[in-house]
Amino acid sequence: MAGDFHLEKVTSVEKDKTYAFVRNNKALGLVNGNNQSVAENVDFGTIDGTQVYLWKLVEATGGFKLQNISKDNSTYYLRNPLSSGKTTTNLGLSDAETQSGKYDNYNVWKIEFTDDVALISIPENERFIGETEEGSNLYKAYATKDLEKYGHDFTVYELKEGASVTPSLLADNLDLQSVMSRTLPLVTDTNIIVTASNLTAEIAVSVKGSNISVPDKLPKEGGKLDIHINAPNEGKFSDTIVLTSGALKKEVAIEANVVKSVGEGTEENPFTLEDVAKFDNGYAGKYWVKGFILGYFKKGGLIENDPEAIDSTRLALGTTKDQTDKLIPVSLTKSTKGEQKVREELNIKANPGVIGYEVILYGKMEKYMDTTGIKSVSDYKWAGEVPEAKKSKDATIKSLKINDESVTEDNGIFAYEAPADLEKKEVEVAFELNDAKAKADKDNPFNVAVPESNEAPATEVKLTVTAEDGVTTAEYTIKVTRAKAEPIDPGQEAVDNAVVGTKAVKTFENGQLVIIKNGVKYNAQGAIMK
Repeated sequence: MAGDFHLEKVTSVEKDKTYAFVRNNKALGLVNGNNQSVAENVDFGTIDGTQVYLWKLVEATGGFKLQNISKDNSTYYLRNPLSSGKTTTNLGLSDAETQSGKYDNYNVWKIEFTDDVALISIPENERFIGETEEGSNLYKAYATKDLEKYGHDFTVYELKEGASVTPSLLADNLDLQSVMSRTLPLVTDTNIIVTASNLTAEIAVSVKGSNISVPDKLPKEGGKLDIHINAPNEGKFSDTIVLTSGALKKEVAIEANVVKSVGEGTEENPFTLEDVAKFDNGYAGKYWVKGFILGYFKKGGLIENDPEAIDSTRLALGTTKDQTDKLIPVSLTKSTKGEQKVREELNIKANPGVIGYEVILYGKMEKYMDTTGIKSVSDYKWAGEVPEAKKSKDATIKSLKINDESVTEDNGIFAYEAPADLEKKEVEVAFELNDAKAKADKDNPFNVAVPESNEAPATEVKLTVTAEDGVTTAEYTIKVTRAKAEPIDPGQEAVDNAVVGTKAVKTFENGQLVIIKNGVKYNAQGAIMK
């Protein structure tokens, strides 16, 4: 159904027209495994009608049916959930016209006509589609005798051609999963997305309450509304944001349980276990949490360290290494590579040596083992001392440069040939270790002498690296030589004017070129001869 279409509220239905049924600004859409209609987001401006379920009123034996025209074969119908005494309070979807012997007239609705306009109802149960609520703008499409108890409150929208011209102001696609019914620090920020169309004035924004602050207006096109929560005290609070544009008004409730946390959930300042204990209904997102590994968490908050009674699935964390009560459970899963690595390296069945050491875990704070725990742990770091069994044995060099030139290791030797005309008597050696906790026996960088000529012996310097475990070592050799100089034509003016000047005298002694300046002899490389 391509092209421009829009949905408009109506208070009645007619034959051969197309409708959508909407609750809380979501239209009846896909079907779950129990063949029940569920809500889908709906755009009330220009739409593609295939986004939602659309229905057409057609005649049937004993009344009328609402045929679903969004499905390919058009054999699905809006189900009357109260037929034959069935008491479910949800509108349903059926793939049969009737189900004789089980629910007679399963999809048939009673129609009361006024001229060509129809109201669909089940009078004996006082349920209606298309009733207008007096004194408000809310249209009741599917109501009960006890609306407050059941809360099923549908609005009927008719699908019409063309773009919508009806003003619309919505704030139901909320980015409030991080706020609604969850625990927050005293100060936090979130936002909601306000969708507006065909407004003629800016959207005024105000707050009923004192725990949150928002900008005082939004453009008439809507947009993101930033919310700053700054609750003065710990505990639950509820505020309301009021959006107004002309005659349109929308209220959005903000509810949260606010706590004062010691940590911030960062790697540098992780949450403490006291913080976690306050998050009685979880804390959205992944954060860093610090605590001591005390053993295997048993139901009831007990510690178990008997190798025969534990497995690799969880840990017990405490605030001190001697704590025995008020423990926090940690679930060690292996759904990702990071989670699998944490499980392999921290579970106490395979790693009993980690008990008593403080660790920082990166995971989600959720309900676990009847309390708030830590799940989906994908990374960890040691907060202080590292268990002996977990100290690295890596003493390797990741990279090494001499005079800013990368040098490759060959069987423990880093060999470097200095240029023949290098004036400096030393070269600089800089290196990077694979493990930052390993230590080298030399400064970084350090200098190595360069031989005076290619005939002089190579300079060799030993570099020893000790791994984090303090036992594992590796020894490397830095070997520096000088390249052989190219032969010099005796007729050239000067080998190196910077050294010998332009008035140097050239001669040969024992077949070797000698340059004499100011009574000093220099060889072809510019080095002083003895």
